[in-house]
Amino acid sequence: MANECNTCKKTGIDLKKCSKCQTTLYCSRDCQKADWKSHKKSPPRGLDGPIYKPYTHLHERKWLHDRPEKDVYRLLIDCYRMRMADYVKFDGLAEAGSVQGGAADPEPSFRCFLQAVEAKPELLPPWWDDVKKEACVQLGRSGDDWSRLRCAVEKDEVVEHYGDTSFAMQLRLFGEQVFGNTPGTFGNGAQVIEGMMRMEAPSDLVWSRAHLGF
Repeated sequence: MANECNTCKKTGIDLKKCSKCQTTLYCSRDCQKADWKSHKKSPPRGLDGPIYKPYTHLHERKWLHDRPEKDVYRLLIDCYRMRMADYVKFDGLAEAGSVQGGAADPEPSFRCFLQAVEAKPELLPPWWDDVKKEACVQLGRSGDDWSRLRCAVEKDEVVEHYGDTSFAMQLRLFGEQVFGNTPGTFGNGAQVIEGMMRMEAPSDLVWSRAHLGF
């Protein structure tokens, strides 16, 4: 695929990537602004649907709402796997039942995680029920290579998979809403969310400055 501006299609010039998706190229802030209405509707890599202003959704405790069902399953799996990795990285302790703890089958541990999420019902979309829960577990048991519970992930792999430098942070912040804390010391999650929400201001210019290095 030719390296060209996604808006004006110019080639052979200095192009910069949108830092949100890490793939779309623009030659200028004006071209990025012109493409914003359609580009904001593009989902991150690895997901079927987009979610506009994810930190606002986190603030409203609706980060999993308004998403395709399979995306909700993928994100629950990845939030669990991210947290299991963080326990080792920041606390030096492997959670019993996790891959990091030597478990051959992490499914029981993942089910405990889902129970913790269900204890905060406002975090789950209204359609969630026992049938959907089993569909989520099934994806982790035998879904695509990325979503398998038996495959541990690290932050850099999450960023690469979704093409979004902030995605590991989003997973961690959702995990904090579930458990009331994060492994290690990341500060106050609510303050982090408020700061990131300011970068989600409706102004295209603000968005452009946040997501393109011009």
